[in-house]
Amino acid sequence: MKKILILGGSGLTGSILVAMAVKDFNVCATYLSNPISVSGCEFVQLDITSRENVFSLMGRLAPDVVVHTVGIASVDFCETNPKEAWRIHVEATKNIADACKRVGSKLIFMSTDFVFDGEKDRYAEEDKPNPISVYAETKLEAEKVIQSADIDYAIVRPAVIYGWHPKSRFLNWVLQKLVKKEKVSVFIDQYSCPTLVYNLAEAILALAKTDKTGIYHTVGGSCVNRYEFAKKAASIFGLDDRLVEPTRSCAVKQAAKRPKKLCLDKSKAERELKVKFLGMEEGLAETKRRSSIKSIDDLITYLARLGSS
Repeated sequence: MKKILILGGSGLTGSILVAMAVKDFNVCATYLSNPISVSGCEFVQLDITSRENVFSLMGRLAPDVVVHTVGIASVDFCETNPKEAWRIHVEATKNIADACKRVGSKLIFMSTDFVFDGEKDRYAEEDKPNPISVYAETKLEAEKVIQSADIDYAIVRPAVIYGWHPKSRFLNWVLQKLVKKEKVSVFIDQYSCPTLVYNLAEAILALAKTDKTGIYHTVGGSCVNRYEFAKKAASIFGLDDRLVEPTRSCAVKQAAKRPKKLCLDKSKAERELKVKFLGMEEGLAETKRRSSIKSIDDLITYLARLGSS
């Protein structure tokens, strides 16, 4: 049985990966400050910016595959804290890539659709990136670090990851506003392909099980704006979609510039990894199914717990 090390195992993608990987792998996962417990997985505390600690853990475990999901979630934080973004995204990734080379591990890195500028109708893996924010620049630089490290690697580029999880940020924010019967103003001029986290985890584990390498666009099957996504989420969860209001990004002051249209071609990932990436409606319906929410009262109770945690 292959040994897999999941960096960022308490995050949205990392925790779903852990839960799915224990069936087929010997699993170890890391956390920084929020430990969780999953049967069949050893969790260890790790600061990936500590080169010494990364090498020590990797040397002890000697994993066949390392999955790197750690990153700064806030695009605006990166814009106003570029040194921290570089430290977390680039320097830490070099620590991990160098440790992978030393122990002979394959590295799977979770990047972002933001490496593109949004000026093209659709992006394939071979299209040239052109980042327009510090977040995207540092993520792309991390990709380059991995590509030059002389290791087996795969890079996945998801977008707006969502699922039934406390850290599903955008979806939870929309639902929390709607259950309080508050209006939700959502952009109509920023398009992406929201990625169901369970599909993303499937793709990553497919890469972990095989010798496939390279870049893969692991995105959902619908290229939609945030307004469309929020309206559909309201409908799927039985909430009042009339509370969802369209607005434009120019109406909101944001530190970082965002690409306007990030429609990525997922055909390579589907073909080679044998994963069917669900579109928006199917993906939200699957999220609702996994939630076990039976009534609006159940949803209100769940979201209230999130707000108080």
